[in-house]
Amino acid sequence: VGGYSKTKLKKDLEKGTAHADMYLLTQEANSKWKWSLVKQSGQKPWPRSGFSVAQISQQRAVLFGGCIDEDEEENLQSQFFNSMSCLDVVSNRWFNFELRNSKRDESSEDEMDHDGGTRSASGAYPCPRLNAAVTVKS
Repeated sequence: VGGYSKTKLKKDLEKGTAHADMYLLTQEANSKWKWSLVKQSGQKPWPRSGFSVAQISQQRAVLFGGCIDEDEEENLQSQFFNSMSCLDVVSNRWFNFELRNSKRDESSEDEMDHDGGTRSASGAYPCPRLNAAVTVKS
C-alpha cells in the first residue's frame, strides 16, 4: 500500500510521487510469485509513505501515521499524519478507524507530552509522525 518514488524528468531533475495504490503478492500453483494490482474501495487513506500497518484480526489491518512530501524542484514540503485507517483484507474496503476511548473529554484540559502528543483523561494521542512501529496487544 502506498509509498514514495522519484521519477527522472530531465538529466538533473527528478520529481517525487506519493502513491495510494495497493498490490497483492500471491504464490501460484507452480510456486512462482505474482504481483496483482488490487481495486480498493471505501474511505481510502491519503497517499503517503513512512506509515505502519498491523493486522488486528483475521480480517482487518490498521494503517497508522506516515507522511506525504510535496516535491517541487529544490523545495520539499512534508505533511505528517497521526490518523488511522482500517482495511478489510477480504473485501479490500477501507474505512476510518477511531479508538472507542479516544473521544476527548471537553471538560478536561489536555497536557502536552514530551514528544508533542497530547494527553487527556481519556488517554494519549501521538503526534503526527512517520516510520513508527505499530503492534497490537490483545
